[in-house]
Amino acid sequence: MKTFKDKMDKISDQLGLTYDGGTDDRLFVEEMVRVDVRQMSEVEYDDMETYLNSNEIVGDGFVIYAWNDCSGYDYWLDQSESFDFNYIQVTVSINNIDLVDIEELDIQLEKFKNNVSSYDNIDTADFSRKEA
Repeated sequence: MKTFKDKMDKISDQLGLTYDGGTDDRLFVEEMVRVDVRQMSEVEYDDMETYLNSNEIVGDGFVIYAWNDCSGYDYWLDQSESFDFNYIQVTVSINNIDLVDIEELDIQLEKFKNNVSSYDNIDTADFSRKEA
C-alpha cells in the first residue's frame, strides 16, 4: 500500500513541484514570481496583496493559493533599490490525497499560475545584478 509520502512524491514528480517530504501536506511551484515594487504604486502593491490573500482554487482534495513576504510596500521599495525583490510563492495544499485527480490539479494549477504571473514585473537585467 502506498504511503502518504509515496503519493505526494508521485504528484510532485508528475507536476514538477517541490515536496519537502514527510507529513508536510504542501507542494511548492519551483519558479517564484518576482515583484519589483519600484514599478508599482502603493495602491497597486496593496491591491496585489489583497488579491493574493483573497484568491484560491479549491478542488477535490486540494487548495491552490499564493503568498508573499508581506513586509509592506515601503520595505520592499527599499529592498528593490538594491535589487532584492519581493516574491510570490504558489503553493498546493493537499487536504485529502485520495480525492486528488492529478490532471484536474494540473489544469487548475496552470490557471492559477497564469493569473498570478501578471505581477511578474522584473527586468531580467536588474535581477541578474542581484545575482552578481
